[in-house]
Amino acid sequence: MSALMERLRTRPDDGMTLVEMLVYSVLLIVVMTMSTALFINVIGTQRDVTVMAEENNEAQQIFTELEQDMRNAGWADVRWGGDLLVMRTRTASVGEDSTERCVAYYFNEGDGTLHHTRSISVADTAAVLAAGSSTAVRTLALGWSGERTDVDRIGTTRVFGGGDGRFDSPDSVSLAMRLNASSDSKSIAFEKTVVLRPQNGMAGGCE
Repeated sequence: MSALMERLRTRPDDGMTLVEMLVYSVLLIVVMTMSTALFINVIGTQRDVTVMAEENNEAQQIFTELEQDMRNAGWADVRWGGDLLVMRTRTASVGEDSTERCVAYYFNEGDGTLHHTRSISVADTAAVLAAGSSTAVRTLALGWSGERTDVDRIGTTRVFGGGDGRFDSPDSVSLAMRLNASSDSKSIAFEKTVVLRPQNGMAGGCE
């Protein structure tokens, strides 16, 4: 290559030979191919980083809301092997008032979905607490407005509570679940034990 460049500098300006044109064309194609591949790789990496950040933010939002619901609950009822959690709590959403609400979360291991309902009415929670089978609970949860897919339990750990039963303040309720990322990034695990805070003036149930 250096010999070719030296020849071009010392020879008269009488144009390029066909061989020289072919060499330069091949070099141009190689450089353009490498540049295109590098550009595509940079764009792909940037896209993966963006998707990962969005999934982390979404997971953090879900976990934060769930933790706040539990922390602000006057009581919590865990059933069906830790897959169902029902609480009477004060709202955890920013911008809403502090009205008491009946909240329920149900983990459907069959399709990896976390169902969620939140309402001043006791209709949803009363129905699911009265359900006589896991199939009935699953059917009721399908009608709830909130849903998060790609959820899994961590190993054999229960999703909610160390055991079934009712928990009253200042009892604690454990929480353990994993959100599987849609990208090639690692899944996001969340394990925590939440203490139910005393709630002054909270009355009534969700049955």
